[in-house]
Amino acid sequence: MRALLAVTAAAALAACTPQGQSAETTQAGMEAEAAAARTAIEAINAEWVAHFDAGHIDSLGKYYTENAVSMPPAKPAVIGRAAIVADMKSEPPPPGMTQKLVLNVANVVASGPIALERGTYIYSLTPTAGGVGIAINGKYLTHWHQVDGQWLIAEQIWNDDAPMTPPPAEPKRKT
Repeated sequence: MRALLAVTAAAALAACTPQGQSAETTQAGMEAEAAAARTAIEAINAEWVAHFDAGHIDSLGKYYTENAVSMPPAKPAVIGRAAIVADMKSEPPPPGMTQKLVLNVANVVASGPIALERGTYIYSLTPTAGGVGIAINGKYLTHWHQVDGQWLIAEQIWNDDAPMTPPPAEPKRKT
């Protein structure tokens, strides 16, 4: 079975290999393309997070395509750059709390002007007057498009790792 899979994978790679290039050369080119995209995306993520942490939500719009789609947890999809910014502004951190987001890129694959980023995040809220805060761990996928040489978010989805809260127990009936 493994031999059949190896032969199938080699045939598929060969079919995608430009004429005159070896499979190894093609693979190296794909890896270089993904590495370049990852470097650019990680730099953009650092800017995005800095604006987000500082509460500069209006500044985040420039990182999205005009018709971007955001798929936040427990809400309908939000379509369009302006709507995404408005949605983010509608949920500021609670008063007296400072927010911090940490993104950890696990993988980036790229092909021409399209890239897919997968990673994890930690979103924390800390009381500005001191005390105990909260941290939410989760995962995300971001679909990027390169537009006029700039990587922009076309689609994104994320959710936290916490299990769903069970519904409250029904009140006991007196019989």
